[in-house]
Amino acid sequence: MKAIPYGPILDITKQKLGILETDSVESIVAKALSGVAEVGLDPPKGASIVLLLLGIRDGSERVEMLTPEIIKARTFELESHGFCSCG
Repeated sequence: MKAIPYGPILDITKQKLGILETDSVESIVAKALSGVAEVGLDPPKGASIVLLLLGIRDGSERVEMLTPEIIKARTFELESHGFCSCG
């Protein structure tokens, strides 16, 4: 299975959420929950994927139990709602 290059999505996500290098984990979690809610998605479900992409395990969902296919599908669900797009 090929690895999916999430680098550009990660950069856009950080920019869209206004995440700074100095942000605490708590601040990043709050920004992820808010950002996912703004595009009309379920915050805990959507934010768990955003946080996974950002390298943060917040404990809201057992993301380690998700298959790569589910992670990919949820990532593209975020994109389909305009979450990961520029603008």
